[in-house]
Amino acid sequence: MPRIYIFCPGDIISGGVNSLQMLCKALNNEGYQAGICYINQKKHVIEQLQLLFGNPIFEEPSDHPGNIFVFPETMTEHSLNYKNAKIVIYWLSIHFFFKVPPHRIPFTFKIFQKLISTNWYNYDAQNIVKKIKYKIHKWNKYKSGIWDPKIYHIVNSFYIEYFLKQFGINRVHVLHNPVRDEFYNSTINTERSNIILVGPRTPKYIFYLLKKRFSDYQVIRIKNFKPEALFALFQESKLVVELGAKNRDRIIREAALLGCIVLISNYGGGSLYQDTPIPSFYKIKPSVLMLKELIAKVDDICANYEKHYTNLSSYKDFLIQEKINFPNNVKKIFFEIAKCTKLFFNFL
Repeated sequence: MPRIYIFCPGDIISGGVNSLQMLCKALNNEGYQAGICYINQKKHVIEQLQLLFGNPIFEEPSDHPGNIFVFPETMTEHSLNYKNAKIVIYWLSIHFFFKVPPHRIPFTFKIFQKLISTNWYNYDAQNIVKKIKYKIHKWNKYKSGIWDPKIYHIVNSFYIEYFLKQFGINRVHVLHNPVRDEFYNSTINTERSNIILVGPRTPKYIFYLLKKRFSDYQVIRIKNFKPEALFALFQESKLVVELGAKNRDRIIREAALLGCIVLISNYGGGSLYQDTPIPSFYKIKPSVLMLKELIAKVDDICANYEKHYTNLSSYKDFLIQEKINFPNNVKKIFFEIAKCTKLFFNFL
């Protein structure tokens, strides 16, 4: 049986790292021989990850034609070192891909990277400036290896699938990844405190506006919180506002599973119903013009928490079903990928 090597940062614990670990666990549960290859190892981080997930560690990658190497989009540079194994890129975001090497000169210098920076979760192919930046970015990332037609791409949202197809990448599998198990197993507390949480990507002026307007509430910006502290806040708060444009946001999914009402931007992962199937009331286009609408919605949610909790029950069911479907979806996707390896028939 071929081995599946999942390359993973060994110096941080993040949502992306958790997703890589959960993929590895699901593969092993489905009968594959999968393990983690840590890059930039820090002993205390790896010890904590092993405690959380307990996945096998593969020390030396074997670049054999029958093996499969999985790299997150932030580590495509490492994929260039291997010529024989089947390469899979697992896209957990878009914007990080453009920040990490490899870059072409002069974009090896941050000052030049800033000149072409753009919000990829608000990409408009009709916008001339963004179109030009897009072409420059594609040229800059030419040596990243993602353009090789033999490479497979797994994405955690339909939005990223759409984006990659704009880039001319069509061999794409969508895999909605779950969050950690404890978010599905918790008892929901409907007796909520007067707390409004504001996501880290929400513009600061919105945070200060909410803080001023809802002075009888605790309005907390959720940035740099430890996971256990954030978990407790989600169990207690009425509302999470995240109006930053980003991918299918982990914070939003975790908050909704623990009973928070969510208000999100309709950019990026929030723009497509297949990724975030919540009623349009809970999606807002961030701009100065929507501030009255935002205040009115926050007012209504805070006054009628139970009604809005019921309105979002189908979204919570969707997230639970995602977790149930995840192992089987992993099995299907890797069965397709394994068919192209020389050891495919060992799977049968």
